[in-house]
Amino acid sequence: MILWLHEEHLSEENPALRAYPEAPVAFVFDQPALVQEPLAFTRLFFLYECVDDVFATRSGPTSLRLGTVPGELTAFATQHQTRSLVTTFAPGARFAGHVAALEAAGLTVTVLTVPSLVTYDARRVPNRFSAWWREVEKQALGSS
Repeated sequence: MILWLHEEHLSEENPALRAYPEAPVAFVFDQPALVQEPLAFTRLFFLYECVDDVFATRSGPTSLRLGTVPGELTAFATQHQTRSLVTTFAPGARFAGHVAALEAAGLTVTVLTVPSLVTYDARRVPNRFSAWWREVEKQALGSS
């Protein structure tokens, strides 16, 4: 089994990482998505630092990759002689598309749930984190 770490849950508290501390784990910078919607260098570097921090806590194999998510994860699974992949849920069509492509490539994908920090209507997508945070800060921090 391998683990897929993605940008929606870059944390040592990731349920997949905690459930399988020795499993090989990969993070893929999604090249087609980055071409379609480029990220600022500061955001890319932030993601890299987060991945690096998580990988530093792991004793098993880690891999940072660039390419198509399904292609890179399928290759990583083949490298580790497995057809089983575990990850955590992420909302959105891109994640669902990656899971469907991985399953079509013959991998068994197990998606673990992530505890919610706050209750929020996922259909509402704020343009900026600060707008979302203004709406949920009191709930997240437990203040009134």
